[in-house]
Amino acid sequence: MLSTEQWNAMPAQIEWTYTDADGYRCAARLVTSELSKAQETEIRSRLSDPASLLEADGGAVRAEFMARYDEDERKQEIADRSTWASWIELAYDEIARLDLDAGTSELEGVPMTSTHTNETFEHAYSRLILDGLESDLVDPLSDLVPDSACEVGE
Repeated sequence: MLSTEQWNAMPAQIEWTYTDADGYRCAARLVTSELSKAQETEIRSRLSDPASLLEADGGAVRAEFMARYDEDERKQEIADRSTWASWIELAYDEIARLDLDAGTSELEGVPMTSTHTNETFEHAYSRLILDGLESDLVDPLSDLVPDSACEVGE
């Protein structure tokens, strides 16, 4: 668990809030040591148009995650298929609501933890972001490190 001071000290040019599958408010950041102005502009443009992120995905993350569920008995022991699918749908819903302009100021002073309560949601959410940012200018897997923290629950 990072303290609020440690979280705030991490290098990031781009951040926003979202709500996870269990209703916790979270902050997402794209952490990087340096981005060119063109890369930052490209990333901000794509994140400012969540519909285009979803359109670019075309349901690929949903299909991949459900195929993994169908092939993995351990995942099936965690939740039934409809519950698993609902976590993925929540990730899509949160992408649709992404508001880059809002930033993370609403979470100032809120105790945060990097521990997530629902890894399926978190992985699907991150993949939708990273896949949607891939372009001729941005290779998300080498240029960016996604990071997030959620408010500490009870």
